[in-house]
Amino acid sequence: MTFFDGERGGVRNNDPNTSHIAAAMVNVKEGERTVIRLLQAYGAMTQEQTGHKVGKPADHLGPRFAGLERRCIIQKSRDERHNVITRKGNSGRPRNVYEIQPDRSLWLDKEPDLLTRKQVRFRDRILEEAAEVVELYEDTQDIAEAVRDLKNGD
Repeated sequence: MTFFDGERGGVRNNDPNTSHIAAAMVNVKEGERTVIRLLQAYGAMTQEQTGHKVGKPADHLGPRFAGLERRCIIQKSRDERHNVITRKGNSGRPRNVYEIQPDRSLWLDKEPDLLTRKQVRFRDRILEEAAEVVELYEDTQDIAEAVRDLKNGD
């Protein structure tokens, strides 16, 4: 499935061919397409604002934002000092403002693999044990070399 049914991934006609190829390769679900279309049509918006634009509850499209952000298709809007821009939501609390990531070469076709904390701890323990095995192997090689030297009378 490409970006927009029959369209070339939201790229402009004068964009380089590589942008058209990259955009055609991005797999986007319907809810994600809606978020992208809204951000392209209306500019930077909060999750609540996108829900209001389609006449749904404020959090209707909210779950789509995390996946799009992990795939670098959208990003949090930032000011000139790189602070995240927020707007007041319905509750009066600040809400992050999102925009389309302008550099389409950063877009990912699928979400990167994310590890749980338990998986990270397990991986780290395995890496530590592997380092110990390598160290023991190197010690064994040093001992074997010393024994050879003794046998040869060096």
